[in-house]
Amino acid sequence: MDGNATYVGLDIGETVLITGCVLKNGSPIDPFVCSGSRAKHLCKEIHTTLKRLQEREAAECRIDERFDHYQNALTDTVEKASRQAVKHAGQFEIPVLVMEDLTYIREALDYGEFMNHRLHLWAFARL
Repeated sequence: MDGNATYVGLDIGETVLITGCVLKNGSPIDPFVCSGSRAKHLCKEIHTTLKRLQEREAAECRIDERFDHYQNALTDTVEKASRQAVKHAGQFEIPVLVMEDLTYIREALDYGEFMNHRLHLWAFARL
């Protein structure tokens, strides 16, 4: 580990998409929060819209079109949050982003059907 580096810890969540905190000389400073309300809203809207279209037996191309629309909006939201986090870290001379290992996190989740559904909507792979 570089002694001159500034470590920026990031945590991924649902209500708060990205929470960050800088560790400088062993002390947490300069918190960073990026709301997840837009991403959460989009995930709920994707689920509701696709469910309704399928119940109405809408054409597959219509379902695909709506899915792509929402996926693009979600990707845009997540990319903006990621850029904000990187920009925040970039204000330091030698920033090092630190995150937990998210590999296989979806497979490891087991909090019951309701919570698993919500947690699987998180944008881990994109972030």
